[in-house]
Amino acid sequence: MTGRVLNESLRRRKDEEVCQYESLDNSIRKLDDSLTETHSREELLEQNARLKDELSRKRHQLNAVRSQLHVEVQKKNETEEQVVALRNQMAADDARKIESIELLQAGIEELAELPTLRKTFHALEKHLKVYERKPYTGILPEAAGEEFGISIRHKETFQAMAEELSELRDFKKTYDSTAQGLSTLRKQYPSLESVAEELSLLQNLKSTYEATVQELHSLREQVAGFEIIDEKLSALRKRKAGLESKLGKRWNGDADRAAYPVNKKMSRRVESNRNTA
Repeated sequence: MTGRVLNESLRRRKDEEVCQYESLDNSIRKLDDSLTETHSREELLEQNARLKDELSRKRHQLNAVRSQLHVEVQKKNETEEQVVALRNQMAADDARKIESIELLQAGIEELAELPTLRKTFHALEKHLKVYERKPYTGILPEAAGEEFGISIRHKETFQAMAEELSELRDFKKTYDSTAQGLSTLRKQYPSLESVAEELSLLQNLKSTYEATVQELHSLREQVAGFEIIDEKLSALRKRKAGLESKLGKRWNGDADRAAYPVNKKMSRRVESNRNTA
């Protein structure tokens, strides 16, 4: 009886210990799970902190790259502005060089015509001095006045021609200064002296040459106008000779004959008029 009770007591105690052991085991497992979870959370926190630090470093690097990129963009814009300014300066230099070459070419062509114009002017000036002597006075005032009026117009034409020659002299000074400017440009910009650029400039100057040729034609027309005036004066001399022959008046000496020469054809006409009279 006592042994049975003791066995039951031991079995109950064993069952209780087993229950306590199981309860303790469950508690230990819970503690292990909680410890494992806590450890994982700390690792996640550490990893998150590391990621935040790395993200911050990346942001600083990105900001540095952005700043450097901004500086590069500013440098690029400044460089582009400098390139544009340099292109504009080169274009202005090209325009000045083209203008200088145009002036030089026009000056060369006009100076080539200057000796001919000068000879014509001197010849007309000598001719005017002959007609300004006015040897015929008192007999035919209308004819004399008419000749004197033509002489005045002729003189005005000569004065205009002298003014044009003065302008040509002024242009020669401009030509000399332009030649010096062109020499300076050639020294400053030797790269602009290539053959291709010179050919291009010559093509651009074609219109200027044509305009200069037109101006020279105009000058030739003016010279032709002087010749017409000379023909009118010659006709006036013939008219005077005819009037004089009708009135029986001769010229005053050999000097007047030299001043108003009469050709052979005119002499024959005067002689025939005298015979008729």
